[in-house]
Amino acid sequence: MLHSNIPILITGCQRSGTTLTNLILDSHPDINGIDEIDFQASRITEYLNDPVFSPAISWKLPAISHNFAAIKIIPGLKVLWCVRDPRSVVASMVKLRLSINTRLDAPWSLHPLGGIMEINNLLSALKINSSDWLKPALRRLQQITQKYPADTTHYDAVLAGALCYRLKNELPAIYQKHGINFHIVKYEDLVRNPKHEVRNILTFIGLPWNEQVLEHHLLHAGISVGNTDNTRSIDSNSIEKWISQLTKDDLAIISQYCMSIAKIMGYEF
Repeated sequence: MLHSNIPILITGCQRSGTTLTNLILDSHPDINGIDEIDFQASRITEYLNDPVFSPAISWKLPAISHNFAAIKIIPGLKVLWCVRDPRSVVASMVKLRLSINTRLDAPWSLHPLGGIMEINNLLSALKINSSDWLKPALRRLQQITQKYPADTTHYDAVLAGALCYRLKNELPAIYQKHGINFHIVKYEDLVRNPKHEVRNILTFIGLPWNEQVLEHHLLHAGISVGNTDNTRSIDSNSIEKWISQLTKDDLAIISQYCMSIAKIMGYEF
């Protein structure tokens, strides 16, 4: 596969800052950002070689993170893996409603084309099917998919979100084994100290600093996939919203399934 433009893949678990990261990078004069709704896999050679996308192109694609076999063959690829506190991620997954053609409106984490599809893709990619920690959750999710949308509860939405987070963030270890070059983008650090964090991202990519990356809200309009307001400036107001959104029972579920992987990424709770 030929290659002249720098390819950047922005991925990770949904609701972890992938949209914000793409908006920030798209504000850099040397980076052409493409959101998941506009990405076309059939144009991959064009993306990599067309001067229109020179010198760099970023793709925000959290849904393909499990397809590491395809990811690793893209020449010169720079992967940005977005992470966030699992409590914030799960709360956001439960709050976000997904409706396809106005049918089957449901929390993203429980929607067959949202969290449930992600979990199935991840189970296949990670080849996980019999681990003791996973068995109870899989039994419940199997019941959900057989009866959906009947008999689903808030507990199920939290469970699915926690499981999606856990499985998604198993992938960086797989990337390492496959020699995929990636850089961790921690949401909380990004919104608290954007200049420092974006500078680190640009160094990883190999591009110079430009002040426009701090002004994405002035350069974009509208709403992105996931109901992200493109005109909202970088702020830290969302960091602890989960406090008012999650119950003690919710937190117990998230702790059970996410704590071990979250600790690896520097989250303690």
